[in-house]
Amino acid sequence: MRSDDSIRDAILEEALVAIPFDGWTDHVVSAAAEKIGVGSVVAGRLFKNGAASLVEHYSNQADNTMLEFLESQNLDELGVRQRISIAVKFRLKQNESNREAIRAALSFLLLPRNSLMSARCLYRTVDSIWFGVGDKSTDFNFYTKRSLLAAAYTATLLYWLDDQSYESQDTWAFLTR
Repeated sequence: MRSDDSIRDAILEEALVAIPFDGWTDHVVSAAAEKIGVGSVVAGRLFKNGAASLVEHYSNQADNTMLEFLESQNLDELGVRQRISIAVKFRLKQNESNREAIRAALSFLLLPRNSLMSARCLYRTVDSIWFGVGDKSTDFNFYTKRSLLAAAYTATLLYWLDDQSYESQDTWAFLTR
């Protein structure tokens, strides 16, 4: 018997095939569930808010994968900027094959009804980055760091979406600047 998490991941993987063409829709969630053999009732239970829940799951999965990567790295000798750069690069690189799905997700997240989820996903990502690079601040810097990184991460993400350079070299130069 498969766990709910493995079913969520399988639905997401199947949905990512259709999302560049159909967008993040409830229909895509149901169709992906049918294709993996669990049905739309199970999809409705696992993704209570349909496509919105799927977008959030995708973002959370990317954050968790990034955190696992950062845990495997020896970042102690690096400065904070270098650590942040490594985290942002990995967070984007892991989604290289899903650029169009990410572009569609950003369009979905810009809808007014999704503004809270959009903020929640962005906050979770920048908080995960800071946590993953070893930030332990609890003072005013906690919020300042996350606000500044949210702006830098968002700008880099938007630049990366349209970057046609070899291995996204222009994006990494943008991030460094």
